[in-house]
Amino acid sequence: MLRELHISNLAIIENIDIELSAGLNVFTGQTGAGKSLILGALELLLGLRGGGEDAALLVRPGCREARVSGLFEIAGNDRAERLGRVLDQPLTADEPILITRRVSAAGRSSVSVNGLPATAGMLREAGQMLVDIHGQHDQQFLLRPANQLAILDAFAGAGATRRRFAETLGELRQSQRRLAELRQSEEKRLDSLELYRFQIDEIDSVALRPGEYDEARARYNVLRNASHLQALSAQTLDGLSDGDDTVLERLGALQRCGQELVRMDAGLADFAAQLAQAGELLGDAARALERYQDAVEADPSQLDQVEQRLDVLNKMIHKYARSAEPGSDPVEAVLEFRRQVGIKARQLEADAQALGALDARIAKA
Repeated sequence: MLRELHISNLAIIENIDIELSAGLNVFTGQTGAGKSLILGALELLLGLRGGGEDAALLVRPGCREARVSGLFEIAGNDRAERLGRVLDQPLTADEPILITRRVSAAGRSSVSVNGLPATAGMLREAGQMLVDIHGQHDQQFLLRPANQLAILDAFAGAGATRRRFAETLGELRQSQRRLAELRQSEEKRLDSLELYRFQIDEIDSVALRPGEYDEARARYNVLRNASHLQALSAQTLDGLSDGDDTVLERLGALQRCGQELVRMDAGLADFAAQLAQAGELLGDAARALERYQDAVEADPSQLDQVEQRLDVLNKMIHKYARSAEPGSDPVEAVLEFRRQVGIKARQLEADAQALGALDARIAKA
């Protein structure tokens, strides 16, 4: 119920504080004394009268804004909870509610409830729970069936039962909607699940390994060019160390010259050391090339195996990794696709199991 009403700078009212007592309160006075204005202030406070230019006309001439505040007491925890949901803040029946509305001369308005901002829509809905204004063409709280039920339940002390019933009904309707969705899309779900399982089996059957695509391509190039690689290696070794007048032989002669130069001029020691280092590097290179030449061998059967593996990899990449970033490992992209499809398949399988669980949940609710 309304306990206090404070009005300032509204039409002819400069400032007034009204305290109401329990029971019947009557306002009397001559025509024009402002009785209807007090009712209008209450309507403005509760959002039953709009803002904008119409409300701005109520601002007392010469004032920047009008303000109306009301202090309300809530009867019953059930109504307090309902008001709290509407106003988006916790409320209890033992604490009053202070609602304040300001209207500027420019037509702007603001609303606060217990110091927290609220919207005009929230205020209107809350106002219908706090005050019932009976008059021609006015909104009447008791004419709404939902409000009648709420009052009846509150009188019966059935607030807790009402909340449990509402929760159960919400669960029932949610389960029914979910069941309808699953049954409506069951054929599509089964088709998708069949496709996902095929893709999973196809990818798993080739046992992909991250990084193997680049390895296979490199190995294929070596095997395909094995004869040419052997010939080039032999030609290089012939020039380095195996033929006549090789690079290493000529470099050895130069190293000996460098040693003679150092004996005559110690300042050339770095030069001689560089020649010696070059000989060591070329010797290491020649030995490494010899080992490589021995390892390179034309093997048609191995070339065929690598070529077949590359065909498999290219097929998987073309089907499942066409959107892979340039420079990234395409096999990793295929495996990531496999992971995502696995998640989708498990979800669809879970949906199939959920049908039975939903039937049981609906029956229980």
